[in-house]
Amino acid sequence: LFGHPSRTRGHGSRMVTCCPALRVATRHAVLMTLGAWIALVGCQRGERLYPVSGHVTCHDGTPLVGHRVIFQADNGSYSAVGQTDSSGHYQLGTYGAGDGARAGVHRVAIVPSIDPTTESLPPPVYPKAFYDPATSPLTLEVLEQVNRIPIRLPAPD
Repeated sequence: LFGHPSRTRGHGSRMVTCCPALRVATRHAVLMTLGAWIALVGCQRGERLYPVSGHVTCHDGTPLVGHRVIFQADNGSYSAVGQTDSSGHYQLGTYGAGDGARAGVHRVAIVPSIDPTTESLPPPVYPKAFYDPATSPLTLEVLEQVNRIPIRLPAPD
């Protein structure tokens, strides 16, 4: 398949490649190119992602630090996730950090991080219904553009 008539010589009824390393390298190059093409097409899945970022604050305007921000598609088919930094800023990613989210309506959850010293959740600073997309009352829409979406959470129950 990968041999070339000018690079082979006959030994009885068998054909032997003069440069077997070249034949193996050519096969590997073809297989790697094919694999990369399949991975690229498979990962894109025909879906366009749009940048989504913003700040999460508590009811009193204090930045919410170290919380996971989850935008789950209204039909539950996928999620985009981000993490708040020291200023409460988040940036969503679907397949990789910061690559964005699909356009459409999403249920939004804000999940606190477990305190490593106590191995428990910190005291709630907003209603626990926001911890899970299934119970969160917050829905937001990602538009087909760059999205800056601030989130201000209500006081705890």
